[in-house]
Amino acid sequence: KKTEQELQALRTELAEQTDPELQAQTQAAIEQKEKDLNDVRLFQAEARVRAQPNEGEFRYDLGEALYKIGEYKRATEELQQSLKQPSVRYKALNLMGLAFMQRGMLDFAVKQLSLAESELPVMDEVKKEIVYNLGLAYEVIKQPEKSLEQWKKIYEVDMSYRDVAARVEASYGGGDHAA
Repeated sequence: KKTEQELQALRTELAEQTDPELQAQTQAAIEQKEKDLNDVRLFQAEARVRAQPNEGEFRYDLGEALYKIGEYKRATEELQQSLKQPSVRYKALNLMGLAFMQRGMLDFAVKQLSLAESELPVMDEVKKEIVYNLGLAYEVIKQPEKSLEQWKKIYEVDMSYRDVAARVEASYGGGDHAA
């Protein structure tokens, strides 16, 4: 909690900072605090999994912690074990997709993200993130029509989500043209 509060204070300081040299120092401090926080979260998650190895939510937390420190292979292993837990299933599929993308295993990324997208009936925040990431995966494998198809699903319900409006509107040649 203390580290999270310090991190928030540093982010506020960075937003208010105008001196480029001090901005760089503050950014370095933020990165160090984030690393410290991720190390603590990893330690705690590993301890919880050791204590209760069959608890899916703990496996998800460990997978997320591993993802944040760049251990994508181990993260996918832990996330895979959390899939049976309904409360984290879709977040786990999403994070597995991202981890597979980081590992260059794009077919697996598309498979995990597509599975999650197909199982979620309502376009809530979790599904928006999954659909957005599926669009990114298609973009990386050079399938722009499939990327656009994903982002249009979000655009239909929430034009303000991330950069979806810019991506979709760019496909029409720019934007605010009068008919």
